[in-house]
Amino acid sequence: MRLLLFLLLMGVAWAEVSTQQEVALGRQAAQKIEAESGIDNSPELNRRLQTIGQSLARVCGRNDLQFQFKVLATDEFNAMALPGGFVYATRSLMRGMSDGEIAFVLGHEITHVVQRHSIKQMENEQMRKVGLLAVLVGLSGGRVNQQSAQLAGLVDQVLDSRFSQADESEADRLGTAMMARAGYDPAFALVALRTLAGRHNSETPAFVNAMLGTHPLPLERITDSYSYIPPLAYSAGANVAVVPSVPSRVRPLLERLTQAVVQSTGWRQDPTLMSSCRGQLDNMNLDREGFLLVSPAGEPDNSLERRLLTQEVAQRLLRGGVSRFGLALRAGAEGERLVWLKVR
Repeated sequence: MRLLLFLLLMGVAWAEVSTQQEVALGRQAAQKIEAESGIDNSPELNRRLQTIGQSLARVCGRNDLQFQFKVLATDEFNAMALPGGFVYATRSLMRGMSDGEIAFVLGHEITHVVQRHSIKQMENEQMRKVGLLAVLVGLSGGRVNQQSAQLAGLVDQVLDSRFSQADESEADRLGTAMMARAGYDPAFALVALRTLAGRHNSETPAFVNAMLGTHPLPLERITDSYSYIPPLAYSAGANVAVVPSVPSRVRPLLERLTQAVVQSTGWRQDPTLMSSCRGQLDNMNLDREGFLLVSPAGEPDNSLERRLLTQEVAQRLLRGGVSRFGLALRAGAEGERLVWLKVR
C-alpha cells in the first residue's frame, strides 16, 4: 500500500501487463464467453478450425503463447480473439466461409493478440484511472488471479473493448501477410472482406471485441487490401490444393459469361483487357480498376451468370461511359470460381 501511495503521489500512470497476466485475463474472459455461448464440438468444424488456426499460429511470431481455437455454438456470423491466445469462430462463420477466407479471419484475429491490441488499450485506459496499477502492484508476485481480475472489472473490459480503425487495418494487413506465410492464397483476404461486408451485424453482437461489430465493414478496408495483397508471395502449403487458373472444365463457362456480357450490354470484348484480366487473375495481382465476383462451390452456372449481370455489370451500366470490357475466370482450391471484370 505504501508503494502504491508513493506511485500515485508521483503521478505514475503506466505499468506493463506481463505475458502471464495477459494469459490469466484471457483465460477468465474465455470462460465467460464459453459459458454464455457454448462450444460446438462438431468433428468436421473443429478439424478445419484446428488445421487452419495452428498453421497460422506457427508463423505468427508469438512463441510465448499456446494458441487455442474453438468453435462457438452460435449462429452469429463472427469471430474473436482474447488476450493470451484464445481464438473463437462461430459455427455459422465456419459453415459459411471457405478455408482461405477462414485463414484471413483467423489471421486477423491472431494479429490482435500478437500486437496486444486489447492489452495496450487496457493499459492506456486503466493507467489513467489507476485501476490496473492498483491491481498489478497489489498482487502478490505480480500475478493476476481470478478474484482480483473480476474485482477490477478487467475481464469485462476485455470483452467490451472496441478496436480502433487503426488496429483493425493493421490486423487486416498483418493477418493477410500471416496467411501467406502459412501457405494460403492472400487473395482470399479480399474475398473474405467482401463476404464480411455483406454479413455485418445490425444489432449489438453477443461479444463486441470481435471481427464484426455493430456497423458495416468500412469500404476503405476493402479498397486498402488492393495495395497490400499483390506484393505478397506465397507457396501453397500442405493444407492448400493448387488448381490451374482456367482448367478445361470451366473454360466453356468463361465463354458463356463473355457472350452474356456482350449480349446484355452491347460492350465489345477488348483483347488487351482480356489479356490483362487473365494475367492479373492468374497471379492474383488485383487492382482497384477491376471487380471481383466470387462464386461459392456448388453454385450453378446460371446463378453465377445472373449475379455477374445483375451486380457487377449492372453497376457499370448505370454509371455509363463504358464501351469495352475484359473478363477472366479462375477455379479456386476449394471448388469456388473467381470472376475478374475490367471495363473501359
